[in-house]
Amino acid sequence: ADALRFGIMANIPLGEDVYLSDDIYISGRNFCNKLWNASRLVLMNLDQPPPDEHRGTHGLLDCWTSGPSDSLTSFEDRWILSRLNTTIRDYTTALETYEFSQAAQVVYHFFWGDLCDWYLEMIKPRLYQKDTQSQEMLCYLFNNVLRLLHPFIPFITEELWQKFRDLTGHQSFMKYEAVIIADWPELSKDRIDQTVEKNMALLVNIIKSIRDIRNKMNIDQRKPLNAVISGQTPSDTQLIQPYLSFIKQMGYLEEVTIGSRLKKPPHSATAVLGEAEIFVPLEGIIDLTAEKKRLENRLNKIKEQLSLVKNKTSNREFITNAPPEVVNKERQKLADLTEQFNKLNENLKDL
Repeated sequence: ADALRFGIMANIPLGEDVYLSDDIYISGRNFCNKLWNASRLVLMNLDQPPPDEHRGTHGLLDCWTSGPSDSLTSFEDRWILSRLNTTIRDYTTALETYEFSQAAQVVYHFFWGDLCDWYLEMIKPRLYQKDTQSQEMLCYLFNNVLRLLHPFIPFITEELWQKFRDLTGHQSFMKYEAVIIADWPELSKDRIDQTVEKNMALLVNIIKSIRDIRNKMNIDQRKPLNAVISGQTPSDTQLIQPYLSFIKQMGYLEEVTIGSRLKKPPHSATAVLGEAEIFVPLEGIIDLTAEKKRLENRLNKIKEQLSLVKNKTSNREFITNAPPEVVNKERQKLADLTEQFNKLNENLKDL
């Protein structure tokens, strides 16, 4: 029921008729699985509570009600708190204006994208070292997430709420016996930091670009690489420099060179991000000769396919007599093949 409800609400905009395909149900199921598995990961990495007489004095137990400390200094913690409060604000507004699909999308992108894809990956080293602040933060974040998702996913969020209660021990510690009677998450406007969010967006784009290069060149995601990040001005590089360790960690990089107007190393793949360029040297990483041959063979095959599809879509008799859906399918095929050809051609030029 939870998966069906969330899948429909997240994928069907208000006032629109949408074909109920299996994809809608599958997306709801996948999201609920993600929620359950991420919660299990957090629960497995939380310390067990102290004895009854000490309950309420341990930082981990206090985090559900008092929230994180105002003295947080780590970049990732300040970023996720900013994103959480931005989400609470936008999500609440969407619900109040009956934009239920928009509300579901807002919380979906925060939980799956910001929290699971990025924040959890960023703090795993701290979490595995039993860092108390990381545990407190995750406890606080999931407390808010379960409350936000409860209107759409009541059964799973209630089950997870009880699991978190059991982990913290004594029931008197938790203010609410069930998530259904819990207060709505409180918005802290002073936690919203647009500068931190903007900087994180830049770092995410840098890391995504490096991952895209790996995919294009068939390089294993965990194979160590080097990268060169070139900005147009010194101020561009100064913005990135403080987060060098984060870029290395998330991009699986050994060395990162940052500077302004740096030259492109030979045999490098390139990604462009606004005023910045990212170069990943490929010599010694892949067999350049074999990769060139593979790309050339693939380009030749696509050329042949393109020729056939172009002839078909430019044939007036075909366009006139074929059903519209068949014509549209061939035109989409032409667009897809053209895109593939252009990307492969760019990859070949990089080599």
